[in-house]
Amino acid sequence: MKRDDVRTLPIRLPVASGEALESWLIRLATRNRISALQLANVLGLTQRGRRSPRRDIPAESLRRVENQAGLAPGTLDTTVATFYQPTGWPILPAFRFCAVCLRTPGMPWPNHWRLPYLFTCHNHRVLLRDSCPACGKPPRLSWTHHAGLNTGNICTTPTANRNDICGTDLSRRPPRALAPDDPRLAAQDWIAERLQRLGGDDAIADLRNLHVLVAWLHGEPARGTPAVAAAILRSRSLRGRQNITRVPAATAAALTAEILPILDGGRAGASQPTPLLLKPQGPFTNGYLHRLAALTPDLRARALVAADRDLPTVERLRHRTCTLTPHLADPTTNDLALQRIRHVPEKLWPDWSHHLAAPTGPGPLAIAAHVAPAILIPGSACGDLRAATQLRAWTKTTAQVLHRLASENPGALHTICAIADYLDTVGSPIDYQRRRHTFTDVTEPPELGRAPDDDLGRETRQLHTRRYIFALLTGANLGSPNHAVSFRTSQDSAEYVTFEQNLDRSDQHQLRAFAADLLQAAGIREPLTWSPPFEEVGRLPGNENA
Repeated sequence: MKRDDVRTLPIRLPVASGEALESWLIRLATRNRISALQLANVLGLTQRGRRSPRRDIPAESLRRVENQAGLAPGTLDTTVATFYQPTGWPILPAFRFCAVCLRTPGMPWPNHWRLPYLFTCHNHRVLLRDSCPACGKPPRLSWTHHAGLNTGNICTTPTANRNDICGTDLSRRPPRALAPDDPRLAAQDWIAERLQRLGGDDAIADLRNLHVLVAWLHGEPARGTPAVAAAILRSRSLRGRQNITRVPAATAAALTAEILPILDGGRAGASQPTPLLLKPQGPFTNGYLHRLAALTPDLRARALVAADRDLPTVERLRHRTCTLTPHLADPTTNDLALQRIRHVPEKLWPDWSHHLAAPTGPGPLAIAAHVAPAILIPGSACGDLRAATQLRAWTKTTAQVLHRLASENPGALHTICAIADYLDTVGSPIDYQRRRHTFTDVTEPPELGRAPDDDLGRETRQLHTRRYIFALLTGANLGSPNHAVSFRTSQDSAEYVTFEQNLDRSDQHQLRAFAADLLQAAGIREPLTWSPPFEEVGRLPGNENA
């Protein structure tokens, strides 16, 4: 028969519930007494050079075959591999099988027997088999012209000379029964229930997460229990390193049973220990981030929360794992910190410095000097802190202060993230970046009256006055060496602190008025100073505890 000769098939056969297209073609070929490969060819379901039906069969081809076979439109949609595409699972290159099922004459082969995470027979509660006991090949990996001329329980794998087939009766292979309480059966039931409602978003999310986590564990056996790691390594020793579509059913079952508690863990609100699979080993690697990004948002958030205690401080900030709403930093938002930097002073606002201080942690002065750059980190994809260093150098001391602050004040990192969220959402009435570019020094500051106990010389007093006004205007950290009025020595810094403490209200008012006039003269219509309001920062969603 040629393809153009086939209008309608002389003998027709209904598709069994859940049957695979290949199974239906073989049964149909048997009824029509022709080779299944020949039938698939004339129906236009194979590709040149291939000995089995193509997997990416266009919908119009399925409609044509349904018309030729007298089937209702859409009948064949459930028989093809793409039916399971929403799960994100790869498809096995061949079929697994239940030897007990194949003892039934004319038994259709289910479409789900070629899914990587279907490893037991629901009816007989046995592990599926992967290969023929005689030739060792997976069944129906490829066809010969004998396929369709033999019953479905016969292995039609071609022999070496391709003139004959294996011919082994697959139904005679002894089944591997599982105990009723075997966790692999529970895992299979969990999967089967979700496959039955494949159109539901929650079912699809669970099945997609399953694939990501199983593939993750399969690629990193050391993250699993010793028994699972041993099963993976044993499988590799026999078959070499495989992707998930090449692992035996028994290994797939062990992997899936290991993953299931992670998928169900925490849904009832109970505290769960962090699974080893989800624990990062130090800073997030690109591979770890890629795995997390493939998970659905709810499981990704649970993984981030679980990982929080094991992460370096900077990573906890970057991905907001220290908050109630963690999420991975978006690598496409490299300019996020560059936008936020306009709203952040070089030296943290005084009220927030005191708010973050803990009795046994860093004091307000250390917090003010080192914590402001950390506000640029939440959500930033810059792995080397380039965003933060544009505000000031990220030194070893900065990292130590931030680490001690997080240790002594458990809510400190959450508060930093909340401030960042507020600046991204509401903004600031002050553009610090513009001020940093506009004011690089303050010349001709006003003369202040000398206090009775002031032993500073006039030149030193003028320098400290310039520093005070410059810090008011720009929010500068005078401990940074980047400014014309930066501290030169530790004694210089201590003298300035004394100078600032000795300013009375009249002096402060005079200096603030002078600074405000400089803003006006520069055409900047902003308040002289500002800080994010505590109440408004705390009212943002997810920041109630900040």
